[in-house]
Amino acid sequence: MYLTYCLKPKLTPKPILDFSYPMRTRMRTFSNSKPLTFADVFKNSVVESRKEAELETAVIEKPKRRFKVSQGNPTPFGATARDGGVTFCIFSSNAVSVTLCLITLYDSQEGRVTEEIFLDPFINKIGDVWHVFVKGDFKDMLYGYKYDGKFSPERGQYYDPSKIVLDLYKLAVISRGQFGVPAPNDNCWPQMVCMVPNSEDEFDWEGDLRLKHPRRDLVIYEIHVRGFTRHESSRTEFPGTYLGVVGSLIT
Repeated sequence: MYLTYCLKPKLTPKPILDFSYPMRTRMRTFSNSKPLTFADVFKNSVVESRKEAELETAVIEKPKRRFKVSQGNPTPFGATARDGGVTFCIFSSNAVSVTLCLITLYDSQEGRVTEEIFLDPFINKIGDVWHVFVKGDFKDMLYGYKYDGKFSPERGQYYDPSKIVLDLYKLAVISRGQFGVPAPNDNCWPQMVCMVPNSEDEFDWEGDLRLKHPRRDLVIYEIHVRGFTRHESSRTEFPGTYLGVVGSLIT
């Protein structure tokens, strides 16, 4: 059996089997050129292929990721600074996908997300809890979430993956600067987003301990700090603060 080797037409004329050498596999072209051995043809093909690869291959540099992402733990809820990074943990029973949005203060003013981290449901989800551990530079960094799922208002489901949603377990929120004033033209930017906690900014309880009252004896009363202290009738020197709430209750 003879071996026939065909090159691309754009490289050299198509070779055919030369039957004048029955015991050796030789190649010749349609032209009157000297017959080529199979080794010559193969060598020329490799050289031409390398030339084509050099011409057709473009080097594309991917942007370097600013954060290192791993699985994380399903507790505690919210954003928690620990082990040189931050654990983000959120509950959602009906979302089909969750994306963590990290935003710098500058990008927030410019109306863009700095980096999006997709939470893999096979890696970053246990039950109805989505979680991820992120390491990186979180200085002046904000965050929020994008959820995807069914849009079914009759069932109370308003999933919209184009909207950034606040963390229900947030510790602090950055707003538009003036409370209660909507953005012009229904533009949500600057975006209301949560602040990423910093382990260096942990609150110093100065030795305070829980009162350890049994839960059955507690009466839980929730108030809005600003709304409770903004009026002059609160008679507090520190409106809009927890200290203002304490002052109002005492007086």
